[in-house]
Amino acid sequence: MRAGVRRRVRHKLASGAIFIGWIFYGLGAASIFPIRRANSGKPIPYRVPGYPLTPLLFVLAALTIVGNAIYAAAKDPHEFTYLLVAIALMLLGLPGYFFWNRRETG
Repeated sequence: MRAGVRRRVRHKLASGAIFIGWIFYGLGAASIFPIRRANSGKPIPYRVPGYPLTPLLFVLAALTIVGNAIYAAAKDPHEFTYLLVAIALMLLGLPGYFFWNRRETG
């Protein structure tokens, strides 16, 4: 492979990893809402400045970034292919999650 092609492939793979990262950043920030609801009335060992507005704004920002990546990738078939590859690689981890989650609970 030529150096220019390798550089572009690395860039696309990194972009896919960043795309998947923003999905998980948004999910992580959104997880504070059910955690707070489940532990209502109990002392909270951590504080979130500006709760609930701050995490809500972050979740909306993450959704915007992910939505923009999907929108931009839909315009270019090659970009969309890399996005689908990134999503497929993320989904490859699900069997492992279910396997280890079942072992811990069962």
